[in-house]
Amino acid sequence: MSSQRIAKVLAKLEGEVAAGNYYEAHQMYHSVCQRYVKQKQLNDAFDLLQAGIKVLARHGQYGSALDLALRMLDIFEDKNLALNDEGRARFVEAFDEFPVGESGGREFARAVLRWSAKVGGPQFGDPLLHHAFGSRYYREMAYYEAEAHLLYGTVDSGKLLGYMSWDFGQQSDSPDCGYFVARVVLQLVCLKKIHHAMVALETYIKAYQQSTRGSELASEPLVSSTSRLEVRLSSQSPLSNFAQFLLATVQRDGSAELYFGLRNQYKAELATDDFLEQLYDRIGREIYELGPKKAPNMLDDLMKSFFGGGLGGGGGSGGRSGISAGSVSELD
Repeated sequence: MSSQRIAKVLAKLEGEVAAGNYYEAHQMYHSVCQRYVKQKQLNDAFDLLQAGIKVLARHGQYGSALDLALRMLDIFEDKNLALNDEGRARFVEAFDEFPVGESGGREFARAVLRWSAKVGGPQFGDPLLHHAFGSRYYREMAYYEAEAHLLYGTVDSGKLLGYMSWDFGQQSDSPDCGYFVARVVLQLVCLKKIHHAMVALETYIKAYQQSTRGSELASEPLVSSTSRLEVRLSSQSPLSNFAQFLLATVQRDGSAELYFGLRNQYKAELATDDFLEQLYDRIGREIYELGPKKAPNMLDDLMKSFFGGGLGGGGGSGGRSGISAGSVSELD
């Protein structure tokens, strides 16, 4: 179909929305889309749906916009389309039309990620989509929502997590600015994404050094029989120090003794937040094979509830953060 003909259809539908005929316009978008699909003009169908999502969302019709966004995803699924860069761009563009606080965007992101896992992506969804969704939340300072996506993203997501940990630490009323980088590093270690954790921590430390608080840091070498590492210890943030020692510990073979020693050293800091303690316990079970074999897998349980559509809160009090332990995956 010619671009001129499509433009004429889009202009007519946009006029219906502008006139306040939201229901009629919504139905017309569906009808025209179905015609394009039957004619195997899938790109025209996608262009139509994206235009409808945009105009309906900008008139506050988020339920109708969500319906069109999910119709676009249905076409990808029904036609067995692969996830590629063009598809990702369409999904991210649709997601961006919803305000951060509006539930439609979260519901659409969940649906897209579930589908991406079915078509060959990782268990919890495509990392590039997670990175795009998390980046949007980070830009709009929705930090916990950003964290829940960036943990499952790319190496670049690790860098964003580092910047975000520093930003959040400065804006929060937490007595230790390192709380946020500690929870990020703990979660990434639980997910066995050690390289991502290193990138996040290095980015955080660099931001710390370049800030007006940089004088609080002092370099200390960590020497073992196999390696020499350097940590930058903070005189004001025990949890920033803990995060560095944790990464140094998990990268050493047979370091269960160091694991126990680190816990004893930072017992008071970990005890201020149930979530940190639970994550540290999980590292003991999964990396050092300590404790019961079939212990609950907290992060996986949270993400499975996320993909099932209903999100459960965590069992912890949330400690200093004032956020439940389940907030790592609470996208709604």
